[in-house]
Amino acid sequence: MDSYGRESQGWESGGTASASSSSSQPFPSLGSDSSLSGSLSQRSMWDSFFDDNEEDDEGEYGTKNRAGSNKDCIIFLIDSSPEMFLPDADGEVPFHNAVKCARLTMEDKVISSENDLIGVCFYATAQKNNSNDFEGIYVAHDLDVPEAQRILDLERICEKNEAPYGHCANQFPFRDALWTCSSMFSSCATKVGHKRIFLFTNDDNPNAGDMELRKQALQRVRDLEELGVDVELFALTSASNTFDPSKFYQHIISVSDEDNPGQFEAVTAAKFEELQMRIRRKEHKKRAMGRLPLIIGDLEIGVGMYKLVREAKKSSFFWLDAKSNQRIKTETKWVCMDTGSLLSKDHMAYYYPYGGEKVRFEAEEIQDIKTIDKPGLRLMGFKPSSTLKPHFNIKSSSFIYPDETIVKGSTTAFAAILDRMLALDQIGIARLTQRANTAPRFVALAPQREEFDEDGVQLLPPGLHVLYLPFADDIRALDLPHAPTASTEQIVSAKKMVKTLRVRFDSQNFENPALQKHFAALQAIALEREVVDDIEDHTLPDEEGMMEHSDVLEEFRDSTLGNDPVGSVTVGRKRGAADDGGAPSKRRATTVDESDFGNEAKVKKMTVPQIKEILSAKKIAFESKMKKADLVQLLVSKFS
Repeated sequence: MDSYGRESQGWESGGTASASSSSSQPFPSLGSDSSLSGSLSQRSMWDSFFDDNEEDDEGEYGTKNRAGSNKDCIIFLIDSSPEMFLPDADGEVPFHNAVKCARLTMEDKVISSENDLIGVCFYATAQKNNSNDFEGIYVAHDLDVPEAQRILDLERICEKNEAPYGHCANQFPFRDALWTCSSMFSSCATKVGHKRIFLFTNDDNPNAGDMELRKQALQRVRDLEELGVDVELFALTSASNTFDPSKFYQHIISVSDEDNPGQFEAVTAAKFEELQMRIRRKEHKKRAMGRLPLIIGDLEIGVGMYKLVREAKKSSFFWLDAKSNQRIKTETKWVCMDTGSLLSKDHMAYYYPYGGEKVRFEAEEIQDIKTIDKPGLRLMGFKPSSTLKPHFNIKSSSFIYPDETIVKGSTTAFAAILDRMLALDQIGIARLTQRANTAPRFVALAPQREEFDEDGVQLLPPGLHVLYLPFADDIRALDLPHAPTASTEQIVSAKKMVKTLRVRFDSQNFENPALQKHFAALQAIALEREVVDDIEDHTLPDEEGMMEHSDVLEEFRDSTLGNDPVGSVTVGRKRGAADDGGAPSKRRATTVDESDFGNEAKVKKMTVPQIKEILSAKKIAFESKMKKADLVQLLVSKFS
C-alpha cells in the first residue's frame, strides 16, 4: 500500500490467513476489441441492482448478486491414468500433486469461504462410483462444503503409492468425465454463483484415434458453457513430458467472459510448489462488492467495485446447543411493555421529538428522508495528481473496473478515460453514493497503469483506485511539543544505520502469526490431531543479521546517548512534579547509578523497560512476562 492507500496486488479472497494472492491475470487488459467498439447502450435500471430492501442479502454497497449467490462451486477433475503415477526426476508424482492441491484448497476454503462447495472426481479408473453409472469414473466427494473427514480422505490417498481406484483397462471416453461433472452440478441443491471445473492431467491428446469421441467431448463442453460452467486446465508437465494444448484442449477449454476474448492460456506446472501457487491464483473468484454507474455528464459507464487487498481476520463465532451441539438460530421479537403481547411491524412506528411533540413517520418516509441521491459515482472534474496529498488517506481504498455485462461498451469508454488520465497525469474528483440511503462523499479516482513481470504475468491491473477524501473537520492542526534538534553527527550516524539495515520489504511475505496460530489450532482440533503445527513468526527482528552490523549500531548509540556510564539509566519524573519554587515541569531527568541498583526504593522508580534493559546488559536471565515487582526483586537481589 502506498501513501495514498492504494493496494496493488490480489483481490478479495474472503479473508485468507495470509495476504491475498494475485491472479495470473486477475483483470483482463483494457485493449481495443471489435466487439466493444459499438456505441454505449445505457441501462437505466440501476435501482434493480441497488435495491435497499433490508430483507435482501446485500453486500457492502447494497448490491444484490445477479447470480443469486456468491458461493463458489469447484469440481477437481483428476486424471487417474497410469502416466499420472510416473514420478519425475525429483520423485514427485503428478497424481499426488493434484490431490494435494485439492486438499489444500479445502483447507483454505474452511478458513476463507466455508460456504463454498468442492467436489472431487477421478476419471480413467478401474472402479466406478457415479450417478450415471459410467465406467472408469469414481466420484470421491460430491459437491458439498469442505469438512475434516474429506480432508483426511485426501490425505490417505496421497499416502498410497498405487492408484486408489485402479486404472481403466480400455480407452477412456473423455466426454463421460465432462458429463459426470455436469450431473454433479445439476444434482447440487444449493444455489451457487460460480461453477468451475479444475482439470488435472498430463495427457495432451486424449481419444487421439477416435474423432467421434473428440466431437462428443466438444459438445459436452458447449453444454457446460450453457450452464455457466468454466473449465480450467492445469497441465502437469515434466522434463521428459511436454504438454501441447493445441492438440486437443485448446479447442474444448472455454475462456471465461472475464478473460480476454478468444485468448487461451494453459496453466502448466512441473513442481508442486508451482502448481500450488497457480491454484491459489485461480481458487478465489473475483467478487465485486458492488456495481455502480460511473456518471460523466449524461453518459453512464458500468463499473464494478472491488477490494484488491483485505485484512485477514478471524471468522466470527456462533452459538451451539450444549446438548445437541447444533447451531442455535436466534430470533428477535418485540413485546409491548404495557400488555406483554408480541408486536409486528404494522404495530410499530417511528417518531422524532420536535417542540415537545412526537412527530410520527412511516417507514417509507424515513427511507425517503435518508435518500439524497441515487447510487452512483458522479465525476465532478479533474485535478493534477500532485494535489493528492498523503494525509488525505483516511481509509482503505477500493478499485473500479468496467462491467460490460451491465452497460454495453463500458470497457471501451473506461479505457479511453484511463488512457487520457495517465497521459495527462490527472486524477478525477467524484461524488460517491454507495447506497440509496447513505450520505454522499467525495473521492479521488487515481489511475493505475497495467504492469506485467518478465513472464507476462499481470502484476498490476488497469483501472481506477477510489481514494476516500476527508472532510474539513477530519483534518486537525496538531500542536506538537518542541523536541531538541539532532546534531549533524547524529543525523549522519542515523542515516548510516538506516542505510545499513535496510531490507527489501513485501507485506505478502509476512503472515499474521496470531491468525496462523489460531487457524493451526482449529485445524488440529477438526482433524483430531494431537500436535498443533508450529508457526514460524516472521515478524520477529533478525537479531543475528543485526549483530553483523553492531559497529554501526554502537556508533549511533554513542552519538545519541553520549558518554554516560554503561551502568547508568536516566529516569524521568512524572509530569506535573513541581520544581523548587516554580511551576510544575513537564519532565526532569535524574540518574540512577549502578551502585544504587541494590536500593529497592530507587529501583522501584524505574520503568519496566529500564529494568529489563539493565538485566539484559548484565546478562541476568529473566522471563519476558515477569511483573515489575518480580523484576525489581531480581535486580536488587543481584546487587544487594
